[in-house]
Amino acid sequence: MMRLLKLDNNSEISLKKDLTDKFPPYGMLSHTWGDEDDEVTFQDFKNNLAKKKVGFKKIRFCAEQANQDGLRYFWIDTCCIDKSNNTELSEAIVSMFRWYRDATKRYVYLADVSISNADSLSQSFQSWGPAFRKSRWFTRGWTLQELLAPQFVEFFSVEGKLLGDKKSLERPIHEITRISVPALRGQALSKFDTTEKFSWIKSRKTKRKEDKAYSLLGIFNVSIVPLYGEGKEKAFHRLRHAISENPNPRHGESEADLLRLLITSGKQKEWESPLWNSRLKPTGYLHGDIQAQLLSYLEFSAIRDREDRIIESMVGTFEWVYQDELPDVGRSVWAPFVGWLQSSSSLYWITGKAGSGKSTLMKFLHSDFRTKKYLTSWAQDSKLIIASHFFWNSGSSIQMSMEGLVRTLLHGVGERLPDMLPGLFPDLWTIIKSNLELMPMIMKPWTTSECLEAFRKIIAYPFNQFRFFFLIDGLDECNGKHEEMIAILKEMAASPHIKICLASRPWSVFQDAFINSPNLQLQHLTHQDIHNYVHNKFYGHRGFKELEQGNHKLAVRLLDDITEKASGVFLWVQLVVQSLLRGISNGDWVIDLTRRLEDLPKDLEMLFHKILDSVDPAYQVHSAQLFQIQRAALESGSAIGLLRFSYADDDDEALRDNEDKPLGKDEIVFRLKSMERRLDSRTKGLLETKASLIKEVENETLKDYIEQPEIWSQIRGVAPLFNPYASLCKAYALEIKGIECKISDQHKNIEERHIQGRKYRISRLVDSAMFICTLTDNHQQKSLISVLDLMDVIVTRKLGLEKHHQVTQGPLSPPLMTSLAIRYDLYSWIEELLKRGQLSSLSQSEALIALSNSDPWLLPGLRFHVNARRERIRSQPSLRCFEVLRSYGLILCEDEGQSEGQDEDEDEEQDEEQDEDEDEDEDDDEDEDEDDDEDEDED
Repeated sequence: MMRLLKLDNNSEISLKKDLTDKFPPYGMLSHTWGDEDDEVTFQDFKNNLAKKKVGFKKIRFCAEQANQDGLRYFWIDTCCIDKSNNTELSEAIVSMFRWYRDATKRYVYLADVSISNADSLSQSFQSWGPAFRKSRWFTRGWTLQELLAPQFVEFFSVEGKLLGDKKSLERPIHEITRISVPALRGQALSKFDTTEKFSWIKSRKTKRKEDKAYSLLGIFNVSIVPLYGEGKEKAFHRLRHAISENPNPRHGESEADLLRLLITSGKQKEWESPLWNSRLKPTGYLHGDIQAQLLSYLEFSAIRDREDRIIESMVGTFEWVYQDELPDVGRSVWAPFVGWLQSSSSLYWITGKAGSGKSTLMKFLHSDFRTKKYLTSWAQDSKLIIASHFFWNSGSSIQMSMEGLVRTLLHGVGERLPDMLPGLFPDLWTIIKSNLELMPMIMKPWTTSECLEAFRKIIAYPFNQFRFFFLIDGLDECNGKHEEMIAILKEMAASPHIKICLASRPWSVFQDAFINSPNLQLQHLTHQDIHNYVHNKFYGHRGFKELEQGNHKLAVRLLDDITEKASGVFLWVQLVVQSLLRGISNGDWVIDLTRRLEDLPKDLEMLFHKILDSVDPAYQVHSAQLFQIQRAALESGSAIGLLRFSYADDDDEALRDNEDKPLGKDEIVFRLKSMERRLDSRTKGLLETKASLIKEVENETLKDYIEQPEIWSQIRGVAPLFNPYASLCKAYALEIKGIECKISDQHKNIEERHIQGRKYRISRLVDSAMFICTLTDNHQQKSLISVLDLMDVIVTRKLGLEKHHQVTQGPLSPPLMTSLAIRYDLYSWIEELLKRGQLSSLSQSEALIALSNSDPWLLPGLRFHVNARRERIRSQPSLRCFEVLRSYGLILCEDEGQSEGQDEDEDEEQDEEQDEDEDEDEDDDEDEDEDDDEDEDED
């Protein structure tokens, strides 16, 4: 059923009757939603309130534009769907791709791109292009299908002026979205593999988490029933299952289809290996469910974290890598990359100075469609599987380990070839196939050896139908033995169906291993890229344009000097440009900038030192605190966003405020902007922000400098008593304060569906806070007590449950925070609570459950999470909490129980009935032992 709007002869707009089969020619509007109160809804049209809303402006635009194109009917998602009708909403979600594809005209209304009326016809892309590239429309999940479903799309400014169409704007759209040009030109989406299509949505956002999966239904040509409240992971799990089961060979290339093709063509010989035995069996929902679960356990929380955080290459940079020849560049520093992609050569090494942009180049190669295009000459008729891993020694331990490398590549292969999983993990597959519901309970942390064993099957098996291309960045950031890693990489390169592209610093261990392979030395190839970067940054600053008019020659020479002094090191350029642009904002003239440039050292470490020394003395303590918070966040393995960083930087009094309410939009914007300014002034650009996230001290050179003992000691010495872990714990507590757990009568039906998810989120935040507390030095544990006290008050107030029990626990469980504090061995806080008598109601059974981490009611996912984190903290449980609980009588040792029993027997002795009483006591004890055994069996 489809409902259209109509513009009548009196220029009035009204909703028309529902259509089920034959649709008149119609136009479609694609846009981004503003505030919900501003958008015109279906109910607004029914109640004649549409014209009073701000959003009516774009409805009027669509009506008039459609009318100019000879169309009387048009469709807009805000008001043509009755979202209070779940059936209608579900039908619209699964039909929307087809509606956009079949529309006569499609208009994209960009509310954040403006051109002046006076110059609208003469203005070029150069004038409104920057706003176009930053438009919110390119960041939203639902607009992906609105871009790809139709072959012809027109883009309009907020004034309703035509900017161009999908064809004329093809290049900037490709550069913004990283969607391959053939897809933008309307090539059948079935021609693109699953991984590539999933990559298109990766950086986009949706208001409701599940919509990120639902917005892909049309792109994969599958249907699933939308179930809001199921969560993003479950929605993607059902989507992947639908993709794997899709029988339509025209849309998607499922492995079941490939198997049928091989069998019917008589080419199933390679499938007769034990690696593929499971593929000859029918696969049902259970099979797909196990695949999805295995993939989810191969995945770790930061699996894409490093790649996502690497800055995007500036438009126009690194284009040289796809050229066959480079003038004035010798083969000693450059082996043509395209030629290698097309050849049978198996290993390519990208090397360069620290900070020269190796990781940015690797991300560019992974995302650019030309890499796959040229690889097809090597792969020929075989299916091409591409996966990548980016080592990161500023991240969690797994991100810098061999285990992380192998798990990431296995996950990448498993996503593309899920039916390979039973052959890669045959023993594990057999176990979980019969115990699927218990999988979260029986799964243990992966070991490097079992992951390598599985990956070596991919290396050793003589594939004919598949070719694998792996990009691996940051070999020098791996914390294992480099010789062992090199041996495995060479083992991979020896396989005829595997190609690998590696990147590292030019350390001798890597030069000895890879110098005879095709390679490039990056710092010798980026002179023009750096020149373009410097010019774009300075000419994009209005203040510099004004300075340049006064002294053009000196301004041009300044930019050339920056390029030459960089010596191919992008990080140096980035920091210097930031510093000089900050000087322009402070009123520096070109001559001042020139002198400052001459004063800046060419050596990166010396530059870091000079930047830190330039921090205002009034901000030095705060600067040291911010660096410590950032390093503590990295140590915990958790990404920290700008908003959470602002919470960590907040005053402790914010925790004591009893007013609990979510932050409004204006409050969030204020916090983000304020924190951004604080970081800039206190760290001079060494801690940056990107898309509301803190860009960590993630460059290895900068990290190495900061973590030098004398440098870190100097930073710590400025604020010696500061506990960054307490600040991060406070941040989580403030985040919990902003989660609304009360159901208002006005929106009861809507909010009841989400309240459970919010409570689960609280338990996750509490868990993360407790884990961060464990990283505190023993002598600083007492500084956590006040923060944990206040968090306990907040959690209790939020959940409002008797004994502080959480939704993840049952009637036998100890209170949530108490339980996690015991499990994470926060003995100082537990001891303080016991001294105050606040745990007087804690029973011995509850203490034992928490101490043993054997809570049968704990949410399985959280329990696995806790176990994995405890594995990171210590190999064996600590006895400190045990001793504290024992000293307060909550844990009784066996000998203590026996002595107490003996004392009672002595008090009850009577001379004339001693033998008889002892016999009765023994009988009673035997009965009690039997009862205890039955209780244990039930548990």
